[in-house]
Amino acid sequence: MKVAVMPRDPNPYQELLHAELRRLGIDCEYVRTPTPSQTLNLLLRPLLLIVLRIRGFRVLHIHWVYEFQLPWVRHRSASRATRLWFSVLLRTARALGIRIVWTAHNPLPHTPVFLDDLGARRELVAAADAIIVHGDAAGTELRSLLGVRNVRVIPQGGYVGRYPEVGRAEARARLRIPDASFVATFVGAIERYKGVPTLLHALERLHPDHEVLVVIAGRCTDDALRSELEGLAATDPARVRLEIRYLGDEEIASHLSAADVAVFPFERVTNSGSVLLACSLGIPVVVPALAPLSDLPQRATTYYDGSIDGLVTALEEIARESVGERTHRGRSGRDAMSVRTWTEVASETVRVYDLVLAGEGRLPALQERVTR
Repeated sequence: MKVAVMPRDPNPYQELLHAELRRLGIDCEYVRTPTPSQTLNLLLRPLLLIVLRIRGFRVLHIHWVYEFQLPWVRHRSASRATRLWFSVLLRTARALGIRIVWTAHNPLPHTPVFLDDLGARRELVAAADAIIVHGDAAGTELRSLLGVRNVRVIPQGGYVGRYPEVGRAEARARLRIPDASFVATFVGAIERYKGVPTLLHALERLHPDHEVLVVIAGRCTDDALRSELEGLAATDPARVRLEIRYLGDEEIASHLSAADVAVFPFERVTNSGSVLLACSLGIPVVVPALAPLSDLPQRATTYYDGSIDGLVTALEEIARESVGERTHRGRSGRDAMSVRTWTEVASETVRVYDLVLAGEGRLPALQERVTR
């Protein structure tokens, strides 16, 4: 079986999945970006689909549509053109007899892509033969928002053994973090919806007796958000460390391994690889009580009500625990993530491919949850 994938994203999620798919005999290939120009590459997409179909590819697996967010598009007529070209791409795939599978990482893009993202999503849903989500809450939201029926829930795999193993003492030595400090860390791409300023506002309300260090590490392409974080950090530089830049795998592992707790104060979310990575590395996590996060390893997870005061309370409770208690909770999270294997994820994904190739059009039978 040959499956074309778009877009190619640096998120390790894709290659963890595709490596297992290849091991199961699936020929996975990204839809190429043959030129340095994003605009030209988009214009060539329908032609590339024709070439792929001639080569025997029968499934197009779409993960995200952010490639249609062109940096030069400012005028409404240009935005309409990108939306039209998205329609052309979907219709070309359908006309060629290529089955479309969409993994709905988010029901709607966190950052707007089209003038009418809801309309574009409805068009994608209409074209898709099957839709994959990573949790029941996401499936429920998609059905409510877009009225979809052909949804299959395949929980995301864990990251145990997929990142460098770094001990707590070694990680703190690398990062020059005192052993006695209670470290609350956010790691990952810093975007507005992730609520990162909330962590710094919570720090302001923590009792000064707590020897707390807040670490925020990851890339940020939002200049206004970056300035906001830098301004907040400047009010308490002894207790805040900002590393706003791209982090390699070893740096990510070191920052998480040095933490007593990983904090993800999301305003909204559908799923998060960063949270799963923290659990996979044996680090307890603090998250708001949002439905999509309800299936995290319970012993390793502290939920709060989404408010700054709620986050303060959660951090103070965890800070009162011993290092041993936090380590034990973290290990329970790692154990839970060990059973979320990418082999299972790939096997269930292949089953989706088989069903859409065997069927005619969209498959209502894809409604059931297939792995837990």
